[in-house]
Amino acid sequence: IWAAGEDWSTAPSVEIAGGNSSPQAWSSDGTRLAIANVPFGEVTVFNRHTRDSLASAPVLGRITNVQLVVWSPDDTLIAVATHDGEIQVVEAEDISAPDGWRRVAHSGTVRAFAWSPDGALLASGGDDRVIRVWEIATGGEVLSFRGHSASITTLAWSADGRWIASGEQGGIVHVWKADEDSRPTLVNAEAPLSVNTLEWNPHLDRVAFTANQGRGYMGGILQLPSREFMSQPGQWVKCLSWHPDGEHLAAAYLDGGGDLLKVINPDSGEVRWGKGPGFWQVAWTPDGEMVAAMRHDGPLDLHRAEDGSVVRKIMAPSGDQRTERPARQFRFSPDGETLAWGQKTGRIALIDAASGELQRELDGHAARVAGVDWTRDG
Repeated sequence: IWAAGEDWSTAPSVEIAGGNSSPQAWSSDGTRLAIANVPFGEVTVFNRHTRDSLASAPVLGRITNVQLVVWSPDDTLIAVATHDGEIQVVEAEDISAPDGWRRVAHSGTVRAFAWSPDGALLASGGDDRVIRVWEIATGGEVLSFRGHSASITTLAWSADGRWIASGEQGGIVHVWKADEDSRPTLVNAEAPLSVNTLEWNPHLDRVAFTANQGRGYMGGILQLPSREFMSQPGQWVKCLSWHPDGEHLAAAYLDGGGDLLKVINPDSGEVRWGKGPGFWQVAWTPDGEMVAAMRHDGPLDLHRAEDGSVVRKIMAPSGDQRTERPARQFRFSPDGETLAWGQKTGRIALIDAASGELQRELDGHAARVAGVDWTRDG
């Protein structure tokens, strides 16, 4: 566990007896970390600052494989799901207390959770292809949605609480009205696919998604309320990112001309500007003034949002420059001042976004960094 603002040469760690700790989740204030010990069915909550265990208890009072651990929006509750279809909601302050509730929620493994924005409801889905919505106060099931033809892999609640988006291994995205049993909006993205990501735009009238397509990737947008499916250019979409104002979408994709970067108006399909080839990953800066794009050969280009002109190049950290293909994981801090860059060497580089200068490196992983993210407070 690293604190980005502190000068630690190595990362402090926490250990769980028995190994195999897989599902993990931060509280929204970044002070507590919940970790599931998969083979023993235990969930432990750690204090970030002291790394002391605040509470530890077996899920459902027995040994079972834990699939998911998710905090409620206000950090007072933790929802836990198991491979055999049960879910449990417990008090975060004392997860061993008997005050929470549990349900045999699904007939197969639970693979996706989503809390409503106000924390009053919890949506779950998994291998039985059914989405169920639970009232937290009573533990009762208030809604269920049927229509998926394969295991549900991801759920996303819109910020206003009116819609639930769901994706499945069969490549279909549904959007449901969250206040009533409804027929879904349907997107069929050409099987065989497995939906990987769902992202609502800030106006809550579009959902962008990416999915596997054999050895490649595809992406699209679902338009509401017209329910129109808007495919994005190219058939191998590798990354989609909404501008903070929700009016434009940045896409990194592969077509006959190579790996391209384009900024698109989803309403008209108009391409504001395009660059290429050689791009793989894309993300907007938090202020929306620039779009950052990662190249195959390592450099990260910062493009001006208006015309695509390159403002500056940030070179790959030294460890990644020595590899044939640098790692492609990067995230801006919430204030946009620092770039965290995961490397194949196992290090995380913290780079000043304004100057491109390396500030420091975080060392501790023994293998390639596959993902990196910031807590909300930076």
